[in-house]
Amino acid sequence: MVDRTRFVRRAGFGALTAAATALALLMSSVPAAAQVRPAGPVSTPTTPTTPTPPTTPTPPTTPTTGRAHVARSRPHFSTIDTGYWMVGSDGGVFAFGDAPYFGSMGGSHLDKPIVGMALDPDTDGYWLVASDGGLFSFNAPFDGSMGGKPLVAPIVGMAFDPYSGGYWEVAADGGIFAFGGAPFEGSMGGKHLVAPIVGMAEDPISGGYWLVAADGGVFAFGGAAFSGSMGGKHLAAPIVGLTEDPVSGGYWEVASDGGLFAFGGAAFDGSMGGKHLAAPIVGMAEDPISGGYWEVASDGGLFAFGGAPFHGSMGGTHLAKPVVAMADAIAFYARPTVALGSSHDGHGYWLAAGDGTVSPFGDAAAHGSASSPNGLVDAMAVTADGGGYWLVDATGNVFPFGDAPNNGDLPGLDVQVDDIVGIVPTSDGHGYWLVDAYGGVYPFGDATFIGSLKGEGIVPPAPIIAVAPTPDHAGYWMLDEAGNVYNFGDATNYGSWPSEAGGPLGGAVGIAPTADGHGYWLVDAYGDVANLGDAPQYGAPSELTGPVNGITTTPDGGGYWLFGGDGNVYPFGDAVSYGGTANLP
Repeated sequence: MVDRTRFVRRAGFGALTAAATALALLMSSVPAAAQVRPAGPVSTPTTPTTPTPPTTPTPPTTPTTGRAHVARSRPHFSTIDTGYWMVGSDGGVFAFGDAPYFGSMGGSHLDKPIVGMALDPDTDGYWLVASDGGLFSFNAPFDGSMGGKPLVAPIVGMAFDPYSGGYWEVAADGGIFAFGGAPFEGSMGGKHLVAPIVGMAEDPISGGYWLVAADGGVFAFGGAAFSGSMGGKHLAAPIVGLTEDPVSGGYWEVASDGGLFAFGGAAFDGSMGGKHLAAPIVGMAEDPISGGYWEVASDGGLFAFGGAPFHGSMGGTHLAKPVVAMADAIAFYARPTVALGSSHDGHGYWLAAGDGTVSPFGDAAAHGSASSPNGLVDAMAVTADGGGYWLVDATGNVFPFGDAPNNGDLPGLDVQVDDIVGIVPTSDGHGYWLVDAYGGVYPFGDATFIGSLKGEGIVPPAPIIAVAPTPDHAGYWMLDEAGNVYNFGDATNYGSWPSEAGGPLGGAVGIAPTADGHGYWLVDAYGDVANLGDAPQYGAPSELTGPVNGITTTPDGGGYWLFGGDGNVYPFGDAVSYGGTANLP
């Protein structure tokens, strides 16, 4: 499971997808409120009665009320370190920066050479894949492979599916083989190709994927956008790989001479094209923090561009076999902050971590922490009087503290899910709605069913990532990673992430309503804040220590706090910082 894009994960850092993200990322940071590929509706624990249809949003150019503005600061991520792995054709793995080493196939017998590798953001581990389809997992689950099975053409690469936690293998003839829940979205197998396929990359937003051929042709499947290619154009050297850009949703192609070609908003930050190389380039990887990238050569030489840090290389070192691929890694928070709940008067708050630890600040009282059986606490909601709160984990376990009553949970109803992303209490606290990444809603206690995306048969283009109640708790808004807003009950839709401002960087991560409910703020992983309806703009951070994970308003609506996965808090308007968990053990 992965919650956000490769840029940022709700479990810490990963994908975000969004771009996810993704995340993206990075994403991306709750312990993986799992990103779930949009699919058909599933049953809810109670039968809906008189559902209120939602308004299906389309990102507006002119919001219903007021004028949309996005406060963008392009903050510098100053304390997050990344890393990368290289792998040789003999299966030897070389780790640099913060990339952990979990083992390799170096020195072991292989039927066929290794041709690719991929990061598993859920475990920080990795997979290696051989040309015969054999797959070797290191601190990552093994969900099957094409090893020992007949292949029309050799395997040339693989990619991780951020929605299912599975993976794909790709062959030189364009054949795709899906494992571990990763869907088959189509392939070039059996179709005429001008040049063989040399690699693939996942699209963390749509859950689809791209294939790239040696002549630069790109083939998009399963919702992945085609943003152009080098197919049919003159190349000084063949293309050897493709990497997604989770921030823009575009991608890069890289050639064996180091030439790099950017498409779909992906930035060109330089390349080794036209420069002397001791050995040919064999692959590349994107740095999810800086947005830059690395190129790697078969002798282990590493070339960093666009702010991507250089953590070392195997260049100039004797190698038993040439390097054939690389993959990016990123440091994970041990206890990512997943929620901030304001005290009744706004003179304090609670920070909830993914492991269930709740840390009070200011006048917020200590009510206790949760011990989730799966370690995946995703969201928090505070009672009306501030005398308690609920925590909820990805499987729908609800943990009440203080004066928060236990109104039931999904495991108690024997409902199996792993993608709960939010909890919304009713006005009296004797009920609540749980919301999943598909937009499914599960009411408990005195909460009545007032609508859901699943109930309307609506498939969001990206996973639901946050939910917020109206001031009277008779309705709620959902937000997906692409920045689309969906309204239910007495919630009014004031627009989605402004299209003229560009998409949310790293994926949208939070929504918070104004005090009167006639507007709301949206925030992305870079701390950009979009104000819609009557929501005023209070600003955005110019410096971040890590990606933002959410937003919470002060009780009077005169300000808001942004909070990062590392536990740092950023106050704006009349919000005051009472501390954070970034430096706590």
